[in-house]
Amino acid sequence: MKTSVYIVIFLSHLVYSQNELETSNLRLFGTKPLIFDEIKQADSLLIEAVNHYNSKSTRDHEAVNLNDSLYSEYVILKQQRNYHNQFYSKKGNLKKRKLKSEMPKKSDFVHDFLREKNQVDTRIDELESINKTMSDSIVLTWGAMGHIDLKNYIRQYQYSTNEHGTTRFIKAFCYCESMIKQIKHLLPENRLITVNDGGNCFFTLLIDLKNNAATSMKVNGFR
Repeated sequence: MKTSVYIVIFLSHLVYSQNELETSNLRLFGTKPLIFDEIKQADSLLIEAVNHYNSKSTRDHEAVNLNDSLYSEYVILKQQRNYHNQFYSKKGNLKKRKLKSEMPKKSDFVHDFLREKNQVDTRIDELESINKTMSDSIVLTWGAMGHIDLKNYIRQYQYSTNEHGTTRFIKAFCYCESMIKQIKHLLPENRLITVNDGGNCFFTLLIDLKNNAATSMKVNGFR
């Protein structure tokens, strides 16, 4: 049985126009150094994955997997639900007098209101059920959602090479630089860092260099 021996590689600062990530915040853990083009490709795929995550970072978890059309419908329905909720007391009783002032020309205003509310609630439930059956092409677990600014993250790339000396898969470990600085004195030198919880201050990503794709993004925190 062969045992892979990983080496940690520290890079001096390099500048390239394809992305904004600094190599000074990058650590490589592999059996050989990555070539410059592989680093650029991996960084670009990481940026694309995070941009995709950020595009949905303001969504409710109950609707995060919906396509844009369904999500737009979901947002409108939630606004309608909020409008309906103002006509209920904290105990859940319908404020008929307030409702009548909003619908003075309708004789059967309570029936019409309840029918509309039921339609809205039913459709929201349907969309949230659809969301549970869908999966995202990049993000596997959304964790504690919030905007990720990669310029404030340290990234560690773990990889291995095949018998031809080719690297295909890279496992990216990314974590907030500020968080690690606070506990740096507790960490072993030159080791891969994994974090339990920590919210979106820590996430991982699988990068496929051969197929130029990033998948299985896992963000820490509750879901």
